[in-house]
Amino acid sequence: MQLTEKHIRRIAMEISIHEHVEEVINWYNDGNLVWSDVEGIGYGWLWAAYEHRPEDWKKLIGRRSIEFLNNLLHGKNENTIQFKRKKDSKTWIITSKYNKKIEQEVHITVSNKEIFF
Repeated sequence: MQLTEKHIRRIAMEISIHEHVEEVINWYNDGNLVWSDVEGIGYGWLWAAYEHRPEDWKKLIGRRSIEFLNNLLHGKNENTIQFKRKKDSKTWIITSKYNKKIEQEVHITVSNKEIFF
């Protein structure tokens, strides 16, 4: 399924009503994972920069995720989205193909229970 603005609005709403959010970005080159970036409540590079302001963590991660998805949507790449529900969480997986070799996969997970990467 193609990523749409409706998907992004839904993800933004789900981030706002859940206590925890996690963003995982995986970069692939020729099918091989070459980099992962993980941001969550209390861990990741973004958290390290705002460690002294825990009340802002969810807002910062949520804003970053939505801005990132909007950039993907309005770019020239082919973007698809999948949805997975588990007992205590919801995850959206957005795959963006830059060309035949380079691919990016964004996982956004929300939950009212703590998320463990």
